Amino acid sequence: LVFFAGSVFGGGYLIHWAMRKQGFSRRLKLGRSILATFLAGLSGAFGGGVAFITVGVFLADIPGAVVGAVAAILVTGGVAYLVLYTMFNISAKKVLFAWLPAFGFTLLLGSAVAVACSVPAYFIRQKELRRNDSVINLMYIHKGYRRYLGKYRQAPKDLKELVDKELVEASSLRSPVNTGREIGYFYLKTLPKADLELQEILACDYGDNDDGTGRAVVLVRGDCTWCPEAEFQLLLKREENAAFAKALRAAEEK
Repeated sequence: LVFFAGSVFGGGYLIHWAMRKQGFSRRLKLGRSILATFLAGLSGAFGGGVAFITVGVFLADIPGAVVGAVAAILVTGGVAYLVLYTMFNISAKKVLFAWLPAFGFTLLLGSAVAVACSVPAYFIRQKELRRNDSVINLMYIHKGYRRYLGKYRQAPKDLKELVDKELVEASSLRSPVNTGREIGYFYLKTLPKADLELQEILACDYGDNDDGTGRAVVLVRGDCTWCPEAEFQLLLKREENAAFAKALRAAEEK
C-alpha cells in the first residue's frame, strides 16, 4: 500500500512537473497526471508480471528470479512509457524525459520497500533453516542409535560412540543453532521401553543455543521436532523424563 500510494501520487506529481517543464499545456491538472501515472503503471505492472512469469518458465531458482526481475523492470518501464506516449500529444523524446523522473522515483521506492521486506524475511528464513537442520541431525542420531541397539544389544554410552562405530557422521553432532559446542546435543543413555505412549527424550539441543526460543528434540521412540522452550519444559516434567531432566540441568550448569 505504501509503495502503491507513493508511486502513483509521487509519480503523478513528477509527471505533472515534468510534462509542464517539457512544454505541454500549462493547464495540465495534477489529477490527470496522477490518473495517467496510475494507468501507465498498471499496464506496465501487468506486462512486467507476464515477463517475470515467462522467464521463470525457462529459468529456475535464483537465476530465473534475477533475470525475471530485470526483464520485469524493463518491460514495466517500457509499457508504461508507451501508455503515457499515447495519452499526451507531444514528441516521444519529451514524453521520455517526462517519464524518467517518475519511473526512477518508482524504482527507488520499490527497491526500498523490497529491502525493508526481504531483509527481515531472509533472517527469519535462515533461522528456520537452522532449526530444520538441527532436527535433521537428531533424526540421523536416532537412526544411528537404533542401528547401535540392533548391533550391540545395548545403548551407546554417549553420542561420540556412534561416530566411533561409524554409525553417524561427526558433522551430525554439531548443532546448527549451537556452533560453539563440539557436540551440540545432550544425550542420556537409555533403552527403549515397551510402552509406545511414553514421550521419553533421547537427545536435544542445549538451552544456551543461538535460537533462544526453543530446541530440537528427538524421543526414544523416534519422534523428532523443533520444540518451543515452554513446551520442552512441560515435556521435561513428565515422569519418564525425570532422569533426563536432572542430567540435563547438571550439564547445562557446567
